[in-house]
Amino acid sequence: VLGPQALRLVRATEDSILVNWDHVTGVDYYLIDYYAEGEESSFKEAHVSKLENSYLLMGLQSGVEYRIQLYGVKAEVSSDPSSLRARTVLSLPGGLRVVRELENSLELQWRNPEAEVDYFMLTFSSLYGQQHEVRVQRSSGENSNYLLTGLHPGTLYLITVRAIMGELEGKPSTVNGTTDTMPSINRWTSGTYTIYTWCVRAVLYFCVLDTLAYLNLFIYNVPMLIKQLKYMTGSPVYVFVHSPYNACLSLLTNRLQNHNLPGALVTSRNLFHDPQVEKHCIRYVTKPSGDNPPPPTHTKQGTSDDTCVKPSANATYMVNNYEYACVIEIDSPTNLVMDQVTENSASISWRRVQAEIDRYMINYVSANGERWQVAVRADQDANTLTGLRPGVEYTIYIWAEKGNQRSKRASTAAVTEIDSPTNLVTDQVTENSASISWRRVQAEIDRYIISYVSANGESRQVAVRADQDANTLTGLRPGVEYTIYIWAEKRNRRSKRASTAAVTAIDAPRNLRVSDVTQTSGIVMWDPPEANIEGYILTYLKSDGTSEEVQIGAADQRLLLTDLELGMSYIIYLVAFRRELHSGRVKTTFTTVGVPFPFPIDCGQVLMNGNATSGVYTIYLNNDLSRPLTVYCDMTTDGGGWIVFMRRSSGVLDFYRNWKTYEKGFGDLTDEFWLGLQGLHNLTSTQTQYELRVDLQAGSESVYATYDNFKVAPGKARYKLTVGNYRGTAGDAMSYHNGRRFTAFDQDHDISLTNCAISHHGAWWYKNCHLANLNGLYGDNTHSKGVNWEPWKGHEFSIPFVEMKLRSHPSNDIPVQRRKKRSHGRKILRL
Repeated sequence: VLGPQALRLVRATEDSILVNWDHVTGVDYYLIDYYAEGEESSFKEAHVSKLENSYLLMGLQSGVEYRIQLYGVKAEVSSDPSSLRARTVLSLPGGLRVVRELENSLELQWRNPEAEVDYFMLTFSSLYGQQHEVRVQRSSGENSNYLLTGLHPGTLYLITVRAIMGELEGKPSTVNGTTDTMPSINRWTSGTYTIYTWCVRAVLYFCVLDTLAYLNLFIYNVPMLIKQLKYMTGSPVYVFVHSPYNACLSLLTNRLQNHNLPGALVTSRNLFHDPQVEKHCIRYVTKPSGDNPPPPTHTKQGTSDDTCVKPSANATYMVNNYEYACVIEIDSPTNLVMDQVTENSASISWRRVQAEIDRYMINYVSANGERWQVAVRADQDANTLTGLRPGVEYTIYIWAEKGNQRSKRASTAAVTEIDSPTNLVTDQVTENSASISWRRVQAEIDRYIISYVSANGESRQVAVRADQDANTLTGLRPGVEYTIYIWAEKRNRRSKRASTAAVTAIDAPRNLRVSDVTQTSGIVMWDPPEANIEGYILTYLKSDGTSEEVQIGAADQRLLLTDLELGMSYIIYLVAFRRELHSGRVKTTFTTVGVPFPFPIDCGQVLMNGNATSGVYTIYLNNDLSRPLTVYCDMTTDGGGWIVFMRRSSGVLDFYRNWKTYEKGFGDLTDEFWLGLQGLHNLTSTQTQYELRVDLQAGSESVYATYDNFKVAPGKARYKLTVGNYRGTAGDAMSYHNGRRFTAFDQDHDISLTNCAISHHGAWWYKNCHLANLNGLYGDNTHSKGVNWEPWKGHEFSIPFVEMKLRSHPSNDIPVQRRKKRSHGRKILRL
């Protein structure tokens, strides 16, 4: 069988491998087997239709190498295999999240994949920093944890974790994490001034307000300064100089020097920094006539070095009739995580902001631009987005709002699950096919995959175009229950499976036929169906419309119908069944024999009935149906019609038997045998005259002898032999035995002083003793003890092949009698 070529890997996922190959012509089907390398006990195999050239192996282990072999099969003979080794993809570490944020470290946690990985490679980098890698050993439990240290305070880090097994590298899981900020104020006093330094996050602007006169508004923008500072330190450091004389404010450089401010400057600690802030300003205001300053959120008299200001707060401090205010940006939600993503919904969670806010706003946008927005209460840290479309990628944004102020957005992405096909229906189920239909999915997909599995575990798969909603499964086996699965696929993603079940119809029995038809019987035979069945129902109808029905066991493949009517036409119907399932019915016809000799008395009449083949037949003594006799008919020698009543050909049968055995007969009609003295008498005691023929063979030599007027007397006459005139090529040996009674070793009827049967190791119509000893010891060339025909080979040669046969004399013109007796009652015999 020509085997498939070019078995190749198309795609591997965490739990599946798709392979394809070049088509092979002339095969009945393909056989694919596979097992995990080193785990032969996981061996599985599947049949694939000859119309397919791909197969999806499912339910595999993650990160495991599989050995795959493909065979072509024709008439249950397999080709040489085409082989392939392929490995499934490593599962990504699931649920990666930041469980604790410290000033200089982040604690991470993730779920371990199923595969026994060697280690995890953890990669992290700040927005403007270099990338670093850390090797992390797998923990023995369900999760692995790692404390990432040596980080900068108040800094956003991008962190990825991927599994490593040998040279195989898994897909990465990614999360963002921000270290905490615990700033402290540094204070130096020298002479007439004091310097304060601290780190802040997200300062929008600083205001110094003269509470007596709101005059002279100044705004100082420093965008480039802050951006450059981020590259150097990761978070800006602000330096304010306090002097009891003319106050001078300096912001990291000399760029804002020599701007006089009345009064003293008070500092605040624990202000929070967002690296995305690109503008800061300083505003100096003198009060215009009649205006009132906006009411402060927090007011504190005097100076303080330990005031904590939350993000979004307006902090106001009163010193010597001057009011100093700083407005802080709302911090953004962090640790935005997507989980429980389904076909039409997705759950998100986040870490709430520190600022006091009114609400969160969630905005989600599909890949084709559709947009939705939802408000969430300020005390919530999770929400479920609904009404999504299957198989669509969404970008989700979230920010905090207070009044008309809002934080920067955090974002993530999620792809909804592909929806499953629905309304899966099977119809038009036949013996080897089933049609299925379904409602197509809403998602944009590449294909549908249909898998059908028989009750004994054989499975096949077929890919169907995305625009189809029906398919016909072929190559099914009759009478088998199949579970049918269907799912949608887009690249390496697939939907949940829909399933249904179907039971194929039972196939009908095949090759229904009738043989050995006689006048009253016939043997009905058939080949069984492929399906597992419980039995058959056979019905036969006569030409007059009457019928009979018979139930037959599943193991039967033939049935003997008896007591049929002579010369009658019959119609046979046969149906297989299993419980309530029935196959289609098959039909054949036959006619019982209406022949010249319905009950032949010998092989001559069997031959005239049209039976020209040598073999075993039933004849009826004197046309009496109650006296059947099974005989072997020689239909070829000298015109045929001979009843063979003795054969010696191999020596396998011992002919040294007692009287009663020779009376009844022994042996196999198709091999060595003796028909029996009683049978010979019954055959030759009718009005019909018979002739005897003896055929002798030794190597390439063959001779014969025939005698007319052959008769065997009844038992009370000790089966005396009568033969008439000789003709032939073997020489006349039987005339010597004419008129002699039969002798066996236990009944001596010869005229010799000793028992000739004992002396010559045989049984025969001995005289004193023999010229023919055809029942002698086979192969014994001792004088007079072997199978002898003295006129041809003498007494010291045992003849290897002998047949004795009889037939009615050609001069006979005896009218044939019809049957004398027939038993009543239908007879059905299982063979």
